[in-house]
Amino acid sequence: MIVDIANAPLAPNLWGHKVAQLSRLATAGLPVPPALCLQPGAVTGLWRGSILGHWLSALTSDRVVLRSSTQAEDRVDDARAGQTVSLTDLPPSAEHLIRVIEQEIEPDLIRYDGGRCCILQEQIPCVLGGVAFKTPESLVVEGCYDTPLATTGGEVPQLRLVCRDGIREWEFIDHDRVQYQRFAVQIEDLATRIHAIMRTPVDMEWMFDGRSVFVVQARPVTAPLTSEDQA
Repeated sequence: MIVDIANAPLAPNLWGHKVAQLSRLATAGLPVPPALCLQPGAVTGLWRGSILGHWLSALTSDRVVLRSSTQAEDRVDDARAGQTVSLTDLPPSAEHLIRVIEQEIEPDLIRYDGGRCCILQEQIPCVLGGVAFKTPESLVVEGCYDTPLATTGGEVPQLRLVCRDGIREWEFIDHDRVQYQRFAVQIEDLATRIHAIMRTPVDMEWMFDGRSVFVVQARPVTAPLTSEDQA
């Protein structure tokens, strides 16, 4: 089965929690990059290649991302982030992507029981990318320049923004391409909307293309935030 992530909220017991959270946000109108969700075996057959090719032809970016979604990750009781596969900077070629899905994504999905799928998503051109932690009291944002993995790849943050009680505190390496005021307003609004929908402290991954902020993953915070996270 192949479905568009924005068509309707998708059940975690069929598609995994990562897709379930993203589809919930996409159908609520939040800026989630376009994505197709493919259950194991869904790319077998020539007609499925045609579906992928048609979908890829409508994208504006020249790169896509492949991720896996399972019931083992991004759960409401235990996030276990980082267990599944994320492949970035892939060319939007149906033939190439089918080969990667069959050789790298689906063999990994076999390890997991229950709902699972592969996410094929447009890769946002990244001026800034990173993570954000939103609680009712505060927002902490960390990011890096020019990398689709940003701080999730283990890099030292080049930008840190803390918002509490209407006050913003910045730490960043100056960069002419980023309008920080625009970015701050958008990331605050997006994190607040996601928090309201999920009704729990949120750990989100985001991308900023210089004009707009997009959410690429969102999961509940299931462990206490450290004093550094809340600073």
